[in-house]
Amino acid sequence: MIYVVFSCIYRQKHGPTVESTPDTPKTAAVVLELLETLFGCGHALWIDNFFSSPELARKLKIEHSTDYVGTLKLNRKNVPKEVNDKKLEKGKS
Repeated sequence: MIYVVFSCIYRQKHGPTVESTPDTPKTAAVVLELLETLFGCGHALWIDNFFSSPELARKLKIEHSTDYVGTLKLNRKNVPKEVNDKKLEKGKS
């Protein structure tokens, strides 16, 4: 079962209280702020490609023990070359 636990309206001028850094994009900062109270509870995050980034995946798994599933835009910064070069057959994941 999937539940919406927290939501917020993203307003560009009034962004997240978690500051973005070179290794944490602003979209990742929004996700980290929303999930702050859920870290370490054994939850998995399902996310779309607007918020997905390699930095967010690493931070969630390594720093917060939170699993992450989602799509990734291949033109995002810091996408590993192995991922970018991988060609999938139709219907494969």
